[in-house]
Amino acid sequence: MYRWYVINTYSGHENKVKHNLEHRVQTMSQNRNVRQVVVPTEQVMELGKDGQKQPKEKRTMPGYVLVNMEMTDDAWGLVKNTPGVTGFVGSRNKPVPLSKPEVDRLLHRETAERPRTQAQHDTQVPVSGDEALVEAVEMGIAAGAPESQLETPDAPKPRSARRAEAKAVKEAEKRKRDEQKRRESEQLSKKQKQAKAERQRSGFIGFLISCWQELKKVQWPDRETLVQATAVTILFVAVAAAYLGALDAAFNWLVKQIL
Repeated sequence: MYRWYVINTYSGHENKVKHNLEHRVQTMSQNRNVRQVVVPTEQVMELGKDGQKQPKEKRTMPGYVLVNMEMTDDAWGLVKNTPGVTGFVGSRNKPVPLSKPEVDRLLHRETAERPRTQAQHDTQVPVSGDEALVEAVEMGIAAGAPESQLETPDAPKPRSARRAEAKAVKEAEKRKRDEQKRRESEQLSKKQKQAKAERQRSGFIGFLISCWQELKKVQWPDRETLVQATAVTILFVAVAAAYLGALDAAFNWLVKQIL
């Protein structure tokens, strides 16, 4: 059964967590368990530099993301181990889903709030999404979960704390990249040593094998060409022998005549 759950994230990293979770859902083929990931926002009117009111998208639940999912062991582990996710809102052992009115209020605020006049629209402050989170925790108590096992939303964190968290996340990612590079370097060095040792062991044998491979590349003549070459060679040797024999006989006759 698909229900909406609230996950706690690092403040200011809601969109990044949403992107990471959606990427993990695709790469791990969990589309059947996780349907949708939403960062709740609303349109508010703010004064611009020119004094004119301009619409601006504002997060209604800083530090929190909504997930529509079927709570299975695989889906729970997928969401829980996503970088930037610190946990589910509700019971630690069994996260508590949001009720339908809460989902309607967070995702469709215009249908959950009462109609307002134009003056109220300009002056009324939107209801904070943290109220829905408190109600979600209270649902866990109503369902029978001990209060000691409930995860309550964190209070708004100061800017220095958010910067420290962001810095810690970056340092953790950097350490992870450095560790991965170190492992890859060690594996490459190990492979090079193994290759060198194999070359040393197979020195003479490798030389013979390479010679045999080179000989196999030679294009040897066919039988007919070989017979013709042999006949020509024999004929050449016979002619040469006759010529040398004639020279030797002539030389001997000349020597006898002189003596």
